[in-house]
Amino acid sequence: MSSGAIHPPEQRSQDHTADTTATLKADASFLSVGSVDSIIPNATAKAVAQEGAVMANAAMTNAALSSPVSTALINTPKPAADDSGKGASQGSGARAGAGAETEAGAETGAGISSVASPPSTQRGDRQQSSSSGGRGYTRSHPPKKYRAKEDKAKDNPRPSAVVTRAPATAMHWSRAKVHGQIPPKELRAQSVSLVGESVYVFGGCDQYNCFNTLYIFDADTMYWSQPKTSGSIPPPCRAHTSTLVGYRRLYIFGGGDGPQYFNDLYVLDTETLIWSSPTTTGNRPCKRRAHTTCYYNNRIYVFGGGDGLQALNDTFELDLATMHWSEIKTTGQIPLSRGYHTSNIFKSQMIVFGGSDGHECFSDVHVLDLDTMEWIKIDINKTVPRLSHTSTLVGSYLFVLGGHDGSRYTSDVEMLNMVTWSWETRKVYGVPPAGRGYHASLLYDSRLFMFGGYDGQTVYDDIYILDLSMCAYLPQITDFQIVLRRAESTSDVGEGDDYF
Repeated sequence: MSSGAIHPPEQRSQDHTADTTATLKADASFLSVGSVDSIIPNATAKAVAQEGAVMANAAMTNAALSSPVSTALINTPKPAADDSGKGASQGSGARAGAGAETEAGAETGAGISSVASPPSTQRGDRQQSSSSGGRGYTRSHPPKKYRAKEDKAKDNPRPSAVVTRAPATAMHWSRAKVHGQIPPKELRAQSVSLVGESVYVFGGCDQYNCFNTLYIFDADTMYWSQPKTSGSIPPPCRAHTSTLVGYRRLYIFGGGDGPQYFNDLYVLDTETLIWSSPTTTGNRPCKRRAHTTCYYNNRIYVFGGGDGLQALNDTFELDLATMHWSEIKTTGQIPLSRGYHTSNIFKSQMIVFGGSDGHECFSDVHVLDLDTMEWIKIDINKTVPRLSHTSTLVGSYLFVLGGHDGSRYTSDVEMLNMVTWSWETRKVYGVPPAGRGYHASLLYDSRLFMFGGYDGQTVYDDIYILDLSMCAYLPQITDFQIVLRRAESTSDVGEGDDYF
């Protein structure tokens, strides 16, 4: 593939891309309960008055039994109880996609409600006394005028909402409604890291500038905050990496700002919010951005990226016990040089997918065994070219979201089964995000969160959530084996590019 086919998105001269854009009420109450509080303020007197009222009401009810109208009303069969209290019920085991209220056994995609019933009796089907006409009878169902509306609603249900109903087994997209100190700018090529329920978002850029701002997003409450930090704060940067170590420390490495490239290391203590720049020894990686990092066995591994002149395919190791850098001499089917790829760690294996060297959008998958330092290129059932995408480990699957496929930005969801080494595509409901790349994503509470991104013209500031639905059990699958099916390879070493 020629460079003109991709129009590489990160130009050194202008720090942005010219890629084409992907086209992309309460419960009603019939009875007004009279209060005796304003007449008899004394608590004892109130109790006596209330008891007397009940006895009088019972006497009136008995007297009214001789009335044929009252008898007919009392003997009328009671309708089925409405347990929801709001006219729409949800059956046992039914699941609403996004706050929807459904009929028994039904499920909606997002915001779809079943036909609303008219104003109902109180929760629990409590009988309500009527004071109209002084007849003193009891009523276990709505008045006739409301029953007529109810019958009409059942005969002529309202059409479904805009969003198609999603089956229980289907995944579903929705846009998060956020609040708090929302970042005032759009972001691309930022880093995100999950610590507990908090997402730490650092750096990134819009169409004009890079930033070194830290935001925290609470994935439970959808609340943004901008904490005050101190210490050795990193410079504005994008396309850097953030690696979580020990559920507390974030290691920021590399990145760039326009023509500047970095190979500095910064550490954020997420409890004290203090930045530091630790001293390291050894053979430090060259300045780069668009690389990836993984944490394994108290070491951080750096692979690939670009240095402003060419793409890279080298591998470095930072021993956190000694803070010593080493370049790793790997063997096997070494990947072509690339940046804007993804790396995920499973046990001792680092899985590298996609990326670009500035001329070609890659679809290959390579696995580096971090114990033997041998690369294996995996035999895959089909090609899925991607760059500037995200890949998230969910059980035995890699969920690949968005990115550039060599001709356009996409919002497709691709699933790589790491047991069979085959790509799987499943129907996703809801309203998907616009096609984009240079976003960030992570898994929390059986949901994939997508932050920001860029489609060649627009930088986004939104957050989309992919509800995994039946795939929600996948994170619990940890006891599986990866069988590496070696693919035939004619070339092990790739040349650089001209846009990193």
